[in-house]
Amino acid sequence: MAKNKKSALQQAASRKLAGIGPKPPSPEHIAHMMMHAEERGEVTRVPLEDGTWGWAMPGEGGQTQVMRPTQEMLDALDRFAREGHPAH
Repeated sequence: MAKNKKSALQQAASRKLAGIGPKPPSPEHIAHMMMHAEERGEVTRVPLEDGTWGWAMPGEGGQTQVMRPTQEMLDALDRFAREGHPAH
């Protein structure tokens, strides 16, 4: 049985449709959001057992959740600090 090959127009339309919709935030964007949430007092940094830290924030049911920053987030935070990133 032969497969139906998509025309160039169908392939372009498929690529265009694949790009529609919400995209997951980048690590840099998450770091930026968390930095401003810290400034507003919505999250706090807490030490973790392994000597690193995470952001503590209110979670579902009133329980605290902790998000550990990835290396990409830490790099972005360092860059923001070097650049004197203003709060907005």
